[in-house]
Amino acid sequence: MNRCRFILFSALVCSALSGCSVKSDRSNCPSLLYLSVWGGEQSDCELSVQGAGMDKQLHLFRNKAADRFGIELNRNEEYLLALSSGAGLRQAENLELGEEMPELYSYSRIVSCDSDVRELDVELHKEFCRLYFHLQGVDCRLRVRGNVCGFDVFHSRLVLGLFCHESHPLISSSEEGNYQYMVRIPRQIDDSLMLEFLGNEDGEVFQSFKLGKLLMEMGVDWTKPDLDDLHVSIDYFNSELVVSVQTWQKIEL
Repeated sequence: MNRCRFILFSALVCSALSGCSVKSDRSNCPSLLYLSVWGGEQSDCELSVQGAGMDKQLHLFRNKAADRFGIELNRNEEYLLALSSGAGLRQAENLELGEEMPELYSYSRIVSCDSDVRELDVELHKEFCRLYFHLQGVDCRLRVRGNVCGFDVFHSRLVLGLFCHESHPLISSSEEGNYQYMVRIPRQIDDSLMLEFLGNEDGEVFQSFKLGKLLMEMGVDWTKPDLDDLHVSIDYFNSELVVSVQTWQKIEL
């Protein structure tokens, strides 16, 4: 996987350790945590640092010309550090019915510093899946339902609840009865995903498939650090579903 690496710099480097001389007891002096971050497709990133009386929210803009980004922390204290790009830290935590999963790339962990300087590598991971549907034989809306309705960036865990999103055709080819759709879904924990066909006029379900079971049988791995995008081909007249996996390609910034 090609990685787009960037390093951000803060002016804190010049002043964070002032007041603590080399010869003095440095156990109570602050530490500098330097972040080297890569991953994701956007230049904007949100950072949260919580713990030891600190609750800091920062908006970062990734710039190749910068060297590093530094954060001053108390020594030997634990902090929860969370980063996201493509969506806000809270934006994907609890999706409303009808909402798609945003294009979230995230990272979180507990950090502490016991020396003057600590370097931390941060890799943002893709927490959503683009489901592309290629449907032959019927003109309708598609609805995807599942049991995961969001992602908690701060604790790197899924939020359980009803996910439900409808999609209209994106593209209709010149060949009659050939339609394409796309739905973004969150990371899954089981085979509960359902695919439903809805009538364009009445919105009633006239056909459903156990999509999650099919994906699991095809070997789709929902535990991968970076989720693959999936293509599902459906021949409605023959009731055939075929899944292919598309490797995620990161865009160089």
